[in-house]
Amino acid sequence: MNISQENISDLNKLLRIKLSPADYQKDVESAIKKFSKTATLKGFRTGQVPAGVIKKMYGKSFLVDEINKIVGNQINQYIQENNLSVLGDPLPKENTAHQNNFDLQGDFEFLFELGLAPNVEITLPLKHKVKYYEIEVDEKRMQDYSNDLRRRYGKFSNPDVANEKCILYGDLTELNADGTEKEGGLKNTSTISIELVKDAAIKQQMLALKKDDVIVFNPMKAMQDATEVGYMLKIEKAQAENLTSDFSYKISSINQVEKADLTPEFFDKVYGPGTVTTEAEFNERVKNDIANMFANESRHKFNHDLEDVLLHEIKFELPDEFLKRWIKTVNEKPITDEQLTREYPSYSREMKLKLIEQKIAGDHKIEITKDDLNGYARQLILQQFSGYGQNLGEELINDFAKRYLDKEENLRKATEQVMAQKAQEIIANNTNRSIHSVGCTCRRIYLSHHYRRKANERGIYGCFFALDDGQDYFSWRRY
Repeated sequence: MNISQENISDLNKLLRIKLSPADYQKDVESAIKKFSKTATLKGFRTGQVPAGVIKKMYGKSFLVDEINKIVGNQINQYIQENNLSVLGDPLPKENTAHQNNFDLQGDFEFLFELGLAPNVEITLPLKHKVKYYEIEVDEKRMQDYSNDLRRRYGKFSNPDVANEKCILYGDLTELNADGTEKEGGLKNTSTISIELVKDAAIKQQMLALKKDDVIVFNPMKAMQDATEVGYMLKIEKAQAENLTSDFSYKISSINQVEKADLTPEFFDKVYGPGTVTTEAEFNERVKNDIANMFANESRHKFNHDLEDVLLHEIKFELPDEFLKRWIKTVNEKPITDEQLTREYPSYSREMKLKLIEQKIAGDHKIEITKDDLNGYARQLILQQFSGYGQNLGEELINDFAKRYLDKEENLRKATEQVMAQKAQEIIANNTNRSIHSVGCTCRRIYLSHHYRRKANERGIYGCFFALDDGQDYFSWRRY
């Protein structure tokens, strides 16, 4: 057996593997012999089929299987022994100079391409400052957040007649100018919060509605918000902005939530028994919750901006052409050249950042402990259940976390994420920050720009973002 390495480029190598019969015959014969002990074939007892018969009938299949195992093992051994840091997987390459004939047990030659990781040099601290936004919590935001919690834990009812606090649910149908249903027009089943209706006359009409009533109105005139109308009709914002048609709206149900009173029972439901006991403590907790949420947003934007600085200051190349071929080879669904051209910059960016994190982890000898992994898993569980307004006890959280980490794939992901977080923390601590205090209005502007840019980097095109008053998160929807 002979393995040699040839240079295609600095980051792209060619492995040439040559096998003679002496390298594989013993393994093939052993595999045939082992199979014959359990083989079932007409005319022979189970396990009594002669190896020669097996070889005559299935010898080529055994030859291919054993050679594939040998070649795979030799490639992995060669990579380890030569300390090659590879990206992706070795790709087989057509050998025009030698045609392998598996009908004959002769000499074989195989070619494989390797994509190598570049040498990454990092100098900390970074040269450039990165902006960090500290967002102030105002009274309006606190009131909105408090009202949201009180509605979430409030009393649900279905009034006979709608009032300003009701949410209508029904079918929207686009109409022609004469009031008839528009052929091929827009239709959607949607909710409308009467509180969000801006047009006073339309709002007044809605206040008299009952179940099964029908109202005709212009959504853009009523809401005066293209984003809200886009959500309502499941159309893109630009289409909503140009919408002039009236719609019929048949009411299926009228829903109302009476806000919970600020009582100890309410505080216990939100934050757990005995955690908050007075209205003053509740207001302070609300303020801290919003501040923590804003801090998470600030860290998210800071980390993304920090990624830009890293990629600007730390220059290195990837074996791009190899990686593109590898992506097309391993992708489960066929991927076109146009799609690959569009999405590869995002993949390249993530790969470069991962290599930087791995370099930091190695240079700083980052260790991942069991407590690190448990903490990561616990945080995932808490985030998942907090969205449903549920408070879990410590015992249940620990049980869910353990079950999550018991799965090998989850353990691998957790290890990668914890390592990345620790590497990012080291980089962040070695970065000069430029602190900027901003209010909620400025927050809406810079975060909208931030999330739109991040979505485009990840290949999420044709999306719009919304952050309405009282809404404490950004979301994107694909057109």
